[in-house]
Amino acid sequence: MSVPSSPSSMLSSPTQAGQTHALSRLDGRLVALALWDRLPYWLKAAWQPAIAQVSESQLRRYLEKDASPLSLAAAKTSSALPAVLRTFAADRLSSSGFPRARVPVLATHFDRLIAVSKGKLLRHLAAAERVDPERDRVDLLAEIVALRNAQTDLRAERALTRAFRAIFAVREPFVVWLLVIACFAIFLALAVAGSDATRDVHRALRLEPGLDRPWTLVTYAFLHLPGQAQHITLNMLALAGVGPVLELVLGRWRFLAFFLASAAFGGLASLVAKAALDLPFATVGASAAIAGCAGLCFTLGLWFQSNHGRIPIRYVAGTFGGSIVLVSNFLISAASGGAGVDHAAHLGGLAFGVGTALFLTPALAQRAVERYGTLMKAT
Repeated sequence: MSVPSSPSSMLSSPTQAGQTHALSRLDGRLVALALWDRLPYWLKAAWQPAIAQVSESQLRRYLEKDASPLSLAAAKTSSALPAVLRTFAADRLSSSGFPRARVPVLATHFDRLIAVSKGKLLRHLAAAERVDPERDRVDLLAEIVALRNAQTDLRAERALTRAFRAIFAVREPFVVWLLVIACFAIFLALAVAGSDATRDVHRALRLEPGLDRPWTLVTYAFLHLPGQAQHITLNMLALAGVGPVLELVLGRWRFLAFFLASAAFGGLASLVAKAALDLPFATVGASAAIAGCAGLCFTLGLWFQSNHGRIPIRYVAGTFGGSIVLVSNFLISAASGGAGVDHAAHLGGLAFGVGTALFLTPALAQRAVERYGTLMKAT
């Protein structure tokens, strides 16, 4: 696509004779380099191996003859281009007479298109917006960046996985399995010890209104209803689903601290609700802490998806399954008609998880940049 020297000579539509053919011959590497700072992390990783051999002369020819106004606007500040080419791109954009106020509109449109699936993008391209030909021009750039051979499905999934792993603090979960073992071990030990011992331990460690024993804000999470294997089994299945990826992201000690803090926050919410409603029952179970984990997983997942398009498939199944089990446990408990279901604790843990995610996202984003920054720059 030629960048004209004056507004009057600017191409009016990407369907003008010869323009689509010219675009079909564009080198996707050049488009990716010009738009480098606008690309999501996973797409940078997909293009990284292919752009290493691009020469400065190739980039200059692209900026001179084929770059769109959006590409020129992005190239003039691109961290992937040398200073001389950034200056050249700025001069080309200025000489084109393209209105500066239109660039943010095109940039927003491009960001939206680059994040959609291939199917949606192709359907959109099939019905280009004739009322705004400049936005059609960005559609074609999005097609080049998103659909050229450097971004095959398998390669894109691997690149997306690398981008996701950039926020990991550890490589293998460990603490979550200790928590699962600890909860099952306590449940089985109390079942073997008999009803008297179980009653004494529960009295000492369960969360009761009034909080006479502060440590019970944490210990109640390791107790479960005596004789009800379904209660602990569903809870542990949910923890095994949502916990591993959180430990990978937070690290071992932070994950343990978060789990305990979620239990404590859920316990405080429970105490407030019991005091307000004059409810006498005690609380046991890890549901509040697991709800915190689910809230953190869900919110971090939305954040990553908004920045990178989607979450890698391999990390979705477990967390989704764990969340389904957790919700199922809540629904089963509610449907049982028991008045002792502590929904306030569940909501308290969930709120703590969501709040923690909002607090963590800037640090996680910075961690990803620090770890993969050198891989995401053209060499």
